[in-house]
Amino acid sequence: MTEQGTLIEPAALVASADEIDNRMGPIPGRSSDRIARELRAAARLMAESRAALEKINQVRNSIIGTQTLNWSEHVYPLVAALADAGLEGMSYPEGRKYYGTLIERAVKAEDALTEIKKIALTVKPTDVPAQLAHIVRLCIDAGARETEAPHA
Repeated sequence: MTEQGTLIEPAALVASADEIDNRMGPIPGRSSDRIARELRAAARLMAESRAALEKINQVRNSIIGTQTLNWSEHVYPLVAALADAGLEGMSYPEGRKYYGTLIERAVKAEDALTEIKKIALTVKPTDVPAQLAHIVRLCIDAGARETEAPHA
């Protein structure tokens, strides 16, 4: 956005670069040449980013309009748009290892809760510190994957 609140268009950046070249001439090594190159690179990046955002917006509008999510119509185009924009996500094996399935995660949480309940039923006031430490270890083990950063 400019100070006046209007969007800067890629064509305007290219026009500014052309104006620099026309006034100063492309002189290698001069700051004017570097600025013109950077303006053109920024214009390309802006155009590519907007194209990716338009694809993502189309996917979003389709999901909202149909109230469904379809792998072929939504997920694959979304992944492709992000990849086109240079944002490579996790591979399936990496994502599966990190996130697991919803069922796997629910089963682990239920198992941890069952173990915590067993401990809570047997706890004596004198055992509280040891039992708390055990519960904390269970929670850490069950949630370790939740707090690790994904390998993007």
